[in-house]
Amino acid sequence: MIDILLIFPPLKIPIKYPAIALPSLAAYLENHNISVKLCDAPVNELNEHQIKRVIGETMPGVVGITFMTSQFGTAKIVAKMVKNISQSIPVIVGGVHASVLPEETLRTCDYFDYVVYGEGELTLLEFMQQYLADRLQPDTIKGLVYRNNGEIIKNAPRELISDLDSLPMPAWHLLPVEKYMVSSPEERYSGVTGHGISICTCRGCPYNCLFCASHSVFQGYRYRS
Repeated sequence: MIDILLIFPPLKIPIKYPAIALPSLAAYLENHNISVKLCDAPVNELNEHQIKRVIGETMPGVVGITFMTSQFGTAKIVAKMVKNISQSIPVIVGGVHASVLPEETLRTCDYFDYVVYGEGELTLLEFMQQYLADRLQPDTIKGLVYRNNGEIIKNAPRELISDLDSLPMPAWHLLPVEKYMVSSPEERYSGVTGHGISICTCRGCPYNCLFCASHSVFQGYRYRS
């Protein structure tokens, strides 16, 4: 059995842009002896029923879903599928939408059990280590939102990782890298220019644009050497 299945839900637009959060989280967990399977629905052109088959075949201990606002609807559908397969599988969600609206994300979907807000590596690792050791104490995990007797509790935020060089290279071996397509920035969602994957050189942004969620998720600006 896989310890955790990380899912990037379907998108309404047919893009195959690398979802770098998946292999980044997976690499960090694998470095701490936690087994991971990745399911990138857009690049594999999977619909909800095919994702359900992946969940059933994998039977993970935990399911994690990372999503943008445009994927909120399909993320809820995927979470419901998990619970239909087994009520005992915890569903933990993260990503841009969940980080900006963590309490609302949990409040608006009964199939989500936990929300990781902000940078995910340390929070998800601590959650998995406690869960696998059968000593889960949600109130001790920074960066986590959870329910307690019907009340939604938001823990203190997690400190940002100051040294990005300490993070492992993304676990691209868990994904079909030959399927990813990239484009020039001004044509990201329209004009595919060739095969390729992403390189994450920094986190955050030195600016504070109103239309961008970067400062809400990462805060500040850090870069790799």
